[in-house]
This record gives sequence, structure tokens and C-alpha cells, in this order.
Amino acid sequence: MSGLTNAIKALNSGGALSLAEKRLIKAALTALYADITSNDTDIAANSTAIDTLNFSATETVTATVGGGTTGLISADSEYVTVTSDNADKQVSLPAAVAGKKMKITVPATGCELISAVAGDKINGVVVGATNEAALTAGYVYNLEYDGTDNWIMTSEATVVPDAL
Repeated sequence: MSGLTNAIKALNSGGALSLAEKRLIKAALTALYADITSNDTDIAANSTAIDTLNFSATETVTATVGGGTTGLISADSEYVTVTSDNADKQVSLPAAVAGKKMKITVPATGCELISAVAGDKINGVVVGATNEAALTAGYVYNLEYDGTDNWIMTSEATVVPDAL
């Protein structure tokens, strides 16, 4: 129960929830719903709302010239789908904390990945003002922030940040 208590405290304080905490809350809500509906059929109308809860932070980001506005990935996103109409447009990684993980999917037209934080790197190469990492269409990219201004990016595609 302490894991659920900690997750609820984090939720109440406005803090970010880990995927494990989100799963704990969803399981608790589902169990509570089952208990309530076994005693009161009027609550059954809420089943759709509980069944469709999505505790994973998903987002669709549209690449832009410069990676700003709609091209900025939210800090709480875990699963990002990128749309682009030009391979030279960009999406920007957010400021992050150590251990932050995300998956970026690029279903159609590729684009470039930069960082909103000037000194951040991808695989040891500064991205933003002078470099970028190509996101090739049809691939999924796994990223983890190591806490020392560096995103570690892996994929089945070749990952090599290069000059703008």
C-alpha cells in the first residue's frame, strides 16, 4: 500500500508520476470500481471512463522550422509520435531530469531532433545551435537522459548527430 500512497502524494503535489505509479493508481481505481459496481449497478455508466484511462503520457508533435511551438516535446511525454512534411524540419527535446525516458516514433516523413536546452547532447554531441540528429521515417527511437546534459539515443536506424 505504501507504493500507492506515495503515488497519490506525488499526484496531489503536482509531481510527475512514474509509469509504475500510474499503473498502481489505475489498478486501485479499477479495483474500487469493481467493488462499487458489485453493490450499485448505477455506477456501471462510468466503466467506459475507467477502462479508457491512459496513464502513459502520449503526444503527437509536428516538426517545425527551428523545432519550436508545435515541435517542442513536452517534458512529461513518454511516447511521442512525430509528424513532418519536410525532412529538414525539427522537433526539440525538453529539459529533463536524470532517468527520463521516452520513445519517439516517426511513421512517415523523417525530420531532425534538437534540444530546447542549448548545452544538451545526443550520444555525446551537442544538439541545438549547431548539430541535430536525423530521425528516419519508419523507425522508433529510444531515449534516456543520463543527467549529465546527455540523451542516450538508440534505434535500429543509424543514430549519428551531425551539423545543421
